[in-house]
Amino acid sequence: MPNYVILDTSIYRELGLRFQENIDYLNLCGFTIATDSEVLMSTIVKEEFYNFYKIQLLKKCQEYSTAVNSLQRDPHFLIDQISFAEIGEAIENSLNTFYKLIDNIPQYNSHLSKLNHTLIDGLALTKFILDSRNRGSSNVQVRDYLIWDSILNIALEESTDRIEKIGKTKVVYEKGIVYFITKDKIFQEDELFQTRLEELEISNIEIFNSIPEFLHKKGFNIPFLSKKLILSKITESKILKDLSKDVGSLLSYVSPNYDSLEYDKRKVELQEVESREVIEFYSYQDFTDKRYKFVAHIKVLVKIVFEADENPVERVSKSNSRYLETYDNQGRPIYNTSILFIYRGLLNTSTKTIKSVQFVDFLPWVYI
Repeated sequence: MPNYVILDTSIYRELGLRFQENIDYLNLCGFTIATDSEVLMSTIVKEEFYNFYKIQLLKKCQEYSTAVNSLQRDPHFLIDQISFAEIGEAIENSLNTFYKLIDNIPQYNSHLSKLNHTLIDGLALTKFILDSRNRGSSNVQVRDYLIWDSILNIALEESTDRIEKIGKTKVVYEKGIVYFITKDKIFQEDELFQTRLEELEISNIEIFNSIPEFLHKKGFNIPFLSKKLILSKITESKILKDLSKDVGSLLSYVSPNYDSLEYDKRKVELQEVESREVIEFYSYQDFTDKRYKFVAHIKVLVKIVFEADENPVERVSKSNSRYLETYDNQGRPIYNTSILFIYRGLLNTSTKTIKSVQFVDFLPWVYI
């Protein structure tokens, strides 16, 4: 039987709205197809991810509407009228496109199979909710129970070998493993979830914290590749060089008052790497060109000091803001927080070395 990989909503959110371009997601889909495994899309997760996008889109449109209304009230802004006649249609088109995109397999003309939610026993669900309250499990949500129940259901179906008769031939299908990738610790740590697992005597579920962790443990890994070897090639100077390609974007995490149009015009007066650490990595053989490659996630603590503003910037209260609002005694905005950098590279298995390294992306929001 094939093994199954199921991603939680927390993973899709981490991958971002361009998740189908994410190198880890691409490698996951490629790995499962090449190893007779399958990625399943939970219908609950799909709806949650779709709603996540919908909320962001509507917020952007509202901000756009507010900005245009403000311009219309400006006596010196010479535009008589700005029409919003097409904005509703654009929103609907964007939502429909994203909904259809969610379960497409990148680079393959096919769709992810659905992990359907099960017909929940109302009494069992009520008991679960009451037990969670009695035990003080305030972080337990019904959506967690529904997803867990659907995972237990498919794991139970795949928990034993199965013999099917095809014509006159008997075919033995070995039991399958269900791999669940989630950031939520509740599935492993909460007693209610583990009790349910034990009641059904299920032993073919494995939980992973990330796609790289899964690929590192279950994929094709090359023994000589290590964190030390990776850091020897991805130096501090290389990180700063790659960061400089869009260093101005860090300003948007310091304060909402910095216009994105001004990013590339802001002078950087100091930049340094204070620490770097390989968080996760995996190696694999690329099925398209048969070459050996790797992907590494590196946590980098940087200190970037931008030039001060000519006029004082209105600061947002840090207590109720997602922005850093960090400045030095000269009023210069500072980004002094960790960033997740993603690199990929080519391996030489004969010399047991890293042949080349390529910058993929950096994600400032991960550690804010």
